[in-house]
Amino acid sequence: MFKQILVPLDGSMLAERALPVAAQLAHATHATLHLVRVVPVVATPWLEWGEELSDEIIDKITGTNMRTAANYLDTVSKRLVAQGITTRTAQPTGNVTSNLLDYERDEGIDLVVMCTHGHSGLDRFVLGSISARLLSYGAAPVLMVHAFGPSAPLEHAVVPLDGLAEHEDALQAVIALMPVMVHGVSLLRVIASVEQQEEAERYLAAVSDRLVQQGIQVTERRVVVGDPPTEIRAMISAGQLVVMVAHTRVHLIRWFDTLVDDAVEHGAIDVLFMRSKKQG
Repeated sequence: MFKQILVPLDGSMLAERALPVAAQLAHATHATLHLVRVVPVVATPWLEWGEELSDEIIDKITGTNMRTAANYLDTVSKRLVAQGITTRTAQPTGNVTSNLLDYERDEGIDLVVMCTHGHSGLDRFVLGSISARLLSYGAAPVLMVHAFGPSAPLEHAVVPLDGLAEHEDALQAVIALMPVMVHGVSLLRVIASVEQQEEAERYLAAVSDRLVQQGIQVTERRVVVGDPPTEIRAMISAGQLVVMVAHTRVHLIRWFDTLVDDAVEHGAIDVLFMRSKKQG
């Protein structure tokens, strides 16, 4: 399922925390890792005496930044190639999100792996905005890797479902990750009232049977009445992968903020976000 994996980098150690997960996937699936560092356009600040920087100086600054990015990506690439992983690198200039979306489209990227934080660790808002836009306007799912806390093998996936077949893309992602990463699955259905309990339990039982037939171990099926974000928080723990499908952009942003913040709070939770094929 995943053959072309994009890893956006910014030169920070935090952003590089996405690399072990991406490398694990690439090694197991023989995928190519695309390492991309976007070089922002240099602004034209005014000097103290009221003159602008010349185009020549701006070009020199941009050239220096491009070489720095290329050298950095070359260093990272060599580490991965030594592990037997195929890599490609690129350092486009301009707007970060636009360049990443263009790269995803042009190179046929089928998975983006990136960290929840970068640089100093304080700019989750910036990276969160970038990854949310990639998911909203791109075609590839986005795997958000936690920035803080110990690294953990993501051997167990929690998959919240809403009972609609068109929103079961998350199950296909879990199947693709078996046995590469995930070895067990918990299914969750949050309902609005107890009257829905019987139908919800039948639904999860049917989903579980399908997964078991494909060799996937379903360790838990849980149907609860309550608020979905609250119940998902109650079910997840460190070292787990939450696989979510968002079926509208509003729904996506709501879940994105909730679960990425939870990933930071819990310290060792990664989140795979996918767009519903029917998302508008």
